[in-house]
Amino acid sequence: MADSSGWQKALYRVRPQLEEKVNVEHIISSLHEAVPGGFLTSREEKDIISQTLDFQKVRRLVEILATKDEKAFNTFVALLKTIGQEELADELESAAKEGNIHRHI
Repeated sequence: MADSSGWQKALYRVRPQLEEKVNVEHIISSLHEAVPGGFLTSREEKDIISQTLDFQKVRRLVEILATKDEKAFNTFVALLKTIGQEELADELESAAKEGNIHRHI
């Protein structure tokens, strides 16, 4: 993750909490409802869903999301808020801001 942005670092920093609290299938279905076309390709979705355990699905989602742009990250954060995961969304936003501050020091 060399030279990654604050939001990318935030994804990895908050990943353990995401693995514990996020239902990936719910995220994917909410994504389709909120953003037609979403930020995941059908191949990426299949890759995520094919993971055996829930934490592995979240881990794969984070890995894929980190390859996208900041708009995808912001969409993900907004989705977390709509599905009742405001605390996780806030953690991600805070960690992203903190990561950007450290990057500019």
